[in-house]
Amino acid sequence: MGELTDSVYKAVKEYLTQKTQTTLQDTLMIKYDYNHESCWNNLDAHGKRYIMKFVNAHQQIIHKTLLRRPQVSIFTFREPGDKLNKIKKWDNTIIIDSSRQLFTLLFQERCTCGSSILIMPDKTFVFYRSDSHSEIFNLTKNQIVALRNRN
Repeated sequence: MGELTDSVYKAVKEYLTQKTQTTLQDTLMIKYDYNHESCWNNLDAHGKRYIMKFVNAHQQIIHKTLLRRPQVSIFTFREPGDKLNKIKKWDNTIIIDSSRQLFTLLFQERCTCGSSILIMPDKTFVFYRSDSHSEIFNLTKNQIVALRNRN
């Protein structure tokens, strides 16, 4: 749990709006994956059909979250580069952070399996390191309140 500065919050919102050409909702969820990760190396040994089941399942998680929480904007980004596992390379919904601006603003501390952040309208945030299964998308309102109250 933490709080973004006004300048970082504004820069994140401007970047997301410019990069995605969408109107942002009150709450932002961002999953960010890194180049040179090894999180999904075992999956890479399987064929395309098998891997695409995981890609499609991840896209369904996002879709269901958006239906359940319409006040949330969800984004999946990755660092530029070609040293990625197939599950990340083949997901055409993942946006490449080509300027590395989002990396610089929020995700500089690398970890295996990517990181996720939930940013509330009051600039407070919940940050998940090594969020391999995008657990942040499944947080309920009660869990978010509990996390906020814990700090």
